[in-house]
Amino acid sequence: MTIARPNVELTSGDFQREKNKLSQRKKRTARKLREKRIEISKADILKRLPSINFRNYQKFNLEEKFQFAANGYCFKNNPNIPAIEIFETTIKTSKGMGKGVKVGKAMKELPPGFIILCSYDRIINKPSRHIQLNYQVKIPGNRYMQLHTQPDPRRAYGLLNFINTALPRKADPEKSLSTITDQDMKKNQCKLRWTIRGVTPKTKARFPAHAIVLDTIPQGDELLMKYKLHKPKTLK
Repeated sequence: MTIARPNVELTSGDFQREKNKLSQRKKRTARKLREKRIEISKADILKRLPSINFRNYQKFNLEEKFQFAANGYCFKNNPNIPAIEIFETTIKTSKGMGKGVKVGKAMKELPPGFIILCSYDRIINKPSRHIQLNYQVKIPGNRYMQLHTQPDPRRAYGLLNFINTALPRKADPEKSLSTITDQDMKKNQCKLRWTIRGVTPKTKARFPAHAIVLDTIPQGDELLMKYKLHKPKTLK
């Protein structure tokens, strides 16, 4: 038996409503595709940023490197991701001195020549015999910068203060480290320098001493430096 279907005719209003529904579905589909493309594009850019930033930093002149450090070691394209940052060191240290500095995620690796600045309270004419013995840096004129012993959010550039000393050659890593890592903790990666030339007088006065990175340092590695209270080599 065949059942006859009623003959339904669409009015002009019904036709317009169906047309509008179809148009809305197409718009929603197009919007979702655009949003997906944008997400993929953003993810791709974020993935490539460390390499882009690495290349951009290498184009900086010395003054620009100082200003980058003074701005907290962050690039404008990702201001919340620093190139270096404070963390808890794996080196066994005295109580209250367990901070260290590691390579962050802003660049694929830290390049040679990377500038690191220190922050200080005052400059005095003779070395301190107290806690500053572990922090102070000698500068021209037999003067000593009294460095901050705790991180100061107002001076995010002052990370040189917390770079630890590389382990001695004869040190036993199992006794010297709380956690064994793949990093060679005996390797000296940074070097102290006086700020002599290549920057403005204002920058020189504000940052009379700094450190430079000697070799490429991978992400996540701790920065290490041998401290000596004598004149660091000047810029060549």
